[in-house]
Amino acid sequence: MVKFLLRTLEFAFYDLLICFVDHLSGLPPDSCPPDAVRLYRENLALKVRLDALAAEVARVRGKRALALGA
Repeated sequence: MVKFLLRTLEFAFYDLLICFVDHLSGLPPDSCPPDAVRLYRENLALKVRLDALAAEVARVRGKRALALGA
């Protein structure tokens, strides 16, 4: 029980500290740096390409297995 209370106090302290720093920074809460947005979009594009490549490899392997089995 004591451990739980200490963790709760620790969480409250860090939450207040983060809120204080956010308030001092003056940035809007929903702002996102353009570089981060660009990297996020590039990451999504690479994931889609990887998924498409995996699907193509699976399709080719399936055709090859059918051709060898026939």
